[in-house]
Order: sequence, then C-alpha cells, then structure tokens
Amino acid sequence: MAKAANRSEAEIASRRLPEGRDHLPLYRQEQIFLTRHGVSIPRQTMCRWMALAAFWLRPLYEEIKTTVLDGHYVQVDEPSAARQPA
Repeated sequence: MAKAANRSEAEIASRRLPEGRDHLPLYRQEQIFLTRHGVSIPRQTMCRWMALAAFWLRPLYEEIKTTVLDGHYVQVDEPSAARQPA
C-alpha cells in the first residue's frame, strides 16, 4: 500500500484526466480498474492524489485568476456535461 500511495506527478495527472474528461466519480474509476486491470486502487488513495494535484496546481490557478480578473472583463461559457450511465 505504501508503494501505491507514493505516485509521481504524471501518474496522478493520469488519474485526474479521465475523471474530468469522462465525468467519472472515483467509485466508478475504482470499479473500472478492478474489473479491467485486476488492480485495486481504493477511492481514499485516489482522493489523496486529487488533493495533491489540487495543491500542485493552486499557484497556476491563482495566476490565471489574477490575470483574468485584472482584465476587467470576464466571459464564461459553461457547456453542460452529459451524464454518464450508472
């Protein structure tokens, strides 16, 4: 378990991308890894990876936010995400 918890930035990013792209919650990713690959990655571990990714990306977020808000004009396009079948 200690090995599974100590992942590289690239491995953590690879976990983050499917969730954002496919809109899959962690419990579904956990099931997919187990059924497709026979690998058990607990949701708690993936959740820690998500928290680490957020921590690493916080400075980038702050810079983008400052730049956007300093522009005095903000336009947002928020397309809705299709729901994935359960």
